[in-house]
Amino acid sequence: MSEIKIVSSEDKLGGEPRLKDTRVGVSHVTQYYEKGWNVEKISRELNLNPLQVVKALEYYYKNPEEIRQIIKDRKTNTIDASTPSPKKA
Repeated sequence: MSEIKIVSSEDKLGGEPRLKDTRVGVSHVTQYYEKGWNVEKISRELNLNPLQVVKALEYYYKNPEEIRQIIKDRKTNTIDASTPSPKKA
């Protein structure tokens, strides 16, 4: 597996910080973590490596204001860019 990075580009998730080579934003991981999901459950449900989840949470803890604002903006935005649904069983 290549180095796990947090990236952003306007063509994916509107520039929101996300895990490289995915469409999973740091805010998505953060929201599930705040719901009480552990790293293993998040990685399993979002089809991520546990280290990717840890990297996203590390980014959140270094940049909490940025991620909280993204979550707040998404809740007030009429265009739904909501948290990705967990995979179906």
